[in-house]
Amino acid sequence: MGPSRETIKRAAPFLTPLVRAWHRRLTAWRSRDPYVARHAPFLAPARFDRVYFDNRGNHPTQHLRTTRRFVEVSGADVLVVGCRHGRELPLWLDAGVRSVTALDYVPRHDAWDRYRHAGRRLRFLSGDARRLPFRDGAFDIVSSEALLEHVQQPDRAIAEFHRVVKPQGLVFSIFGPL
Repeated sequence: MGPSRETIKRAAPFLTPLVRAWHRRLTAWRSRDPYVARHAPFLAPARFDRVYFDNRGNHPTQHLRTTRRFVEVSGADVLVVGCRHGRELPLWLDAGVRSVTALDYVPRHDAWDRYRHAGRRLRFLSGDARRLPFRDGAFDIVSSEALLEHVQQPDRAIAEFHRVVKPQGLVFSIFGPL
């Protein structure tokens, strides 16, 4: 049996700063080129300005908060690849983006119909992440959440993300083990 709930509550003020400091150091270490080359060689760090490994934030609100640290979200054209049922789409729309293009391999019209009220700012497409049907540099932000671990040849999808994002844009992807 582990520590009691009361023991954890008493220890939290002391442990929380230590855990946060440890997490920052671990994330910085995991984001170095040798770590990336060994654990995710398909990301080819030379192709990206920054590869950032983090084990926190696999939730749409955290995803958006982290994206805001790197680029201006308001007024952006966003591509959400692997949108599934669209749980993160209201967050993008509420953040003041110019447009959201949501793409998924499997059309989910029953779920997508819930977002008809967004009008022209939101459009849904069915397509393959490895062959995106968009021109080069079409989006300010390319976002994917829990997608790449389900794609055969994730390097092709990553290359497509890179192709359709504008210079100075952001590709932000959260994914599990590949």
